[in-house]
Amino acid sequence: MCLSRRAGFEYASGMSNEYSTPYVALRQVTAGDYRRKVLWDLSWVWKPGEVWAVTGSNGAGKSALAAFLTGELLVYSGTWTIDPQLHPEAWIGFEPQRRKLEQERREDLSDVSDRPDAGTTALAFVGSNEVLAQVGLTGKEGRGLKQLSTGELRRAFLARSWNEPFWILDEPYEGLDAEAQLLWVSRVEARLEQGFPILFLSRKLEDFPHGITHVWELQEGRTIYQGPRSGWKPATTVSNTQPATSTPPVIASPVPKATGSRPLVLEFQEVTAGYGELIILQNFSWTVRSGERWLVRGPNGCGKSTLLSLISGEHPQAFQPGVKIFGKRRGAELTWAELHSRCAHLSNVVHQRFRDLWFTTLLEVVTAGFQDAVRPIKEPTWEQLKASREILAAMGLTEHAETLWEDLSWGLQRLGLLARALVTDPDLLLLDEPCQGLDHQAETLFQQALVSETIARQTTVLYVTHRPEERPFGDFQVLDLGALYGKA
Repeated sequence: MCLSRRAGFEYASGMSNEYSTPYVALRQVTAGDYRRKVLWDLSWVWKPGEVWAVTGSNGAGKSALAAFLTGELLVYSGTWTIDPQLHPEAWIGFEPQRRKLEQERREDLSDVSDRPDAGTTALAFVGSNEVLAQVGLTGKEGRGLKQLSTGELRRAFLARSWNEPFWILDEPYEGLDAEAQLLWVSRVEARLEQGFPILFLSRKLEDFPHGITHVWELQEGRTIYQGPRSGWKPATTVSNTQPATSTPPVIASPVPKATGSRPLVLEFQEVTAGYGELIILQNFSWTVRSGERWLVRGPNGCGKSTLLSLISGEHPQAFQPGVKIFGKRRGAELTWAELHSRCAHLSNVVHQRFRDLWFTTLLEVVTAGFQDAVRPIKEPTWEQLKASREILAAMGLTEHAETLWEDLSWGLQRLGLLARALVTDPDLLLLDEPCQGLDHQAETLFQQALVSETIARQTTVLYVTHRPEERPFGDFQVLDLGALYGKA
């Protein structure tokens, strides 16, 4: 068995106009990391002139293929050739973003400095004000990558790869609002017309451009179809279109009239927040009472991430007088420990923290929620185990309780993290794009579990999304930050 990235590898001579020289040629390749195999016996030839889409549901192996093509995986067996211009900067997706953010956080010097450390700025990362302007990041040049919203960070990665010779687009439109999606679609179409090689990785049929000539469908790291698009019939559900539901009412004012005697969970009174000279939220007022469920939506950069960071205490301006959580101001009244004992957070970023969790069962991940840890630090109590098993049963996950985390699909992991977030009965649940990366089946299961459990527990919920068509199941009030600040 060969565990070397180089062994069996032969670089092609470069991007050639000769159709006899493929960009990529795989022959019975099995690959993975040093713990396990994730791609099995794959053979594939990508020739100039062909436009491929790789599809499949969560856990099919799409991102693993991108990692292999950019040199991130070890090869157990097989032979392959890859054009040398297909390097890591060609891969645009959440995994490269996660790694960059982790690096930025490791190198953060805020604790030993007299001012917050912005880290790598958007301009330093992209290297061109002109390209930043083209992706809608004008005015954000001096902001650090870790200060950008999810959608803005995706735009920064698009800008960095703007002129790359190859593109590997891994769920390319996730995290982008409608305006950014249209921009990216036009850029993709222009490059396809010019003959640039682009590889699409997506579970969504609607994300495939009309220029796709070939489809490769994967399931659990193995090929189940590979060939011309005209001959492809999906073997798995790959569309993420949510069933039609009634549209929730949008409030005319961001401050709803308080009714009843339920205590206030969130109070924002004339709050202004941003980064440096860039103001994101200005004179913002809003109240949320116990047990209410809110949908917070709007395009990239309208203030959704800033609002969440003010609530979670991660924003440097979270201590201003106008912000109260559970009736208290941050600081001596409401410590970090008390805040996080009463507030749970679930997002794609949170999910990524569990990405390299090995030899840990789903049940252990859920019980670790009582210790605010990724895995149990100490033996859980009998009561904690009982509560964990009960919530797994309520979500239909009993049969997976003893399954190792790495063997669960992405969708089942997200359900498990929802169970982990709710097992301690938090007063407030923050959901930041919680269905990002989920296929249709996984999203439906997540929404059903979210509604049933939060209603039963009377949990206050903030559900944040940039997609105007997305809404959680159940009765949610709506705060549209895009409409509030004229960014719809």
